[in-house]
Amino acid sequence: MILDKSLELSLAQAVTTTALSANVIDIATARNIGAGEDLFLYIRVGAAAQAAGAATVNFQLQTDSSSAMGTAVTVLDSGAIPKASLGGNSALKFKLPSAAFKQYLALNYLVATGPLTAGDFSAWICSDAPDNTTYPGGYVVV
Repeated sequence: MILDKSLELSLAQAVTTTALSANVIDIATARNIGAGEDLFLYIRVGAAAQAAGAATVNFQLQTDSSSAMGTAVTVLDSGAIPKASLGGNSALKFKLPSAAFKQYLALNYLVATGPLTAGDFSAWICSDAPDNTTYPGGYVVV
């Protein structure tokens, strides 16, 4: 997988309460980000999501005509994902819809029944999201 820094939304961003991604993508600058190809929102969980209660995280890709994302429209919604499904070194992949995007894209981390006490996420837009299996240490894969 080739990563493009201009399509990075978050890099090991610690999330405890609802927050926007550290980066906002300006589509006017990041042109031709996959013309003719399927694009994906790829989210990697670094540190496992933890909370005292039954917290969930909803990943929402949003678009707006302003980089402040004040009137953002959600174009992709993961639904509420329980903290137990957000283990360390896991990943989520969502195909981007063919919606009409405005100039800016950001990822909204919507935390419910929180706050989270731990958890960090990296997220980016890519055309070739990895789909590999990770194995615990000490095993030989043949």
